[in-house]
Amino acid sequence: MEDQFSSQRAKRARSASRVAPLTQAALEAVALRYLNRFDATRSRVKQVLERKVERVRKALGAADTGANAAHQDLEQSAQWIEQTLTRLCDAGYVDDQRYARNLTRSLLDRGCSPRQLQNKLRQRGVPAPLANDVVAELASTVDDELRAASRLVKRRRMGYLRTEAAREPRANKDLAALARAGFSFQIARRALSGPVDD
Repeated sequence: MEDQFSSQRAKRARSASRVAPLTQAALEAVALRYLNRFDATRSRVKQVLERKVERVRKALGAADTGANAAHQDLEQSAQWIEQTLTRLCDAGYVDDQRYARNLTRSLLDRGCSPRQLQNKLRQRGVPAPLANDVVAELASTVDDELRAASRLVKRRRMGYLRTEAAREPRANKDLAALARAGFSFQIARRALSGPVDD
């Protein structure tokens, strides 16, 4: 039993020796690597950087160095994260409005309702006022909502796209599916009844 614990300590010591101490340049490199692969909001990039700080602290055993030193390390890391985020936003790498617009357009093309759009934007870290503004701008009219519902009907082959025999027994289920997607009863009925001009 004692050998097992000593081997685990030795393994942790070896892994800690391979982990480089965290610097502001290293955090910026982590953020740029992430943004090279994904478009993201400021809050999402902040989560990625905070996770990186926590992983490095665990690997280096920062929790064992004492509460005061660990607190100073956290303060320094938080400052670096904020400075990195500010620099990335100023350079245009992180832009919540651009992200919200692109995601909204993509989800509208897939047939999301305005209510669903706002929820998805908030889940992805877009601030609520910005999410409301972007949705109001891009999906503000009844015609936009009807077109989105029509796209969903086409994608799932519901309503008028079903065979005559399958249409009537599935009518309530189709209405329910559109309601769960966030469309009103009137919009759902119109989208299920026939094609809508895109």
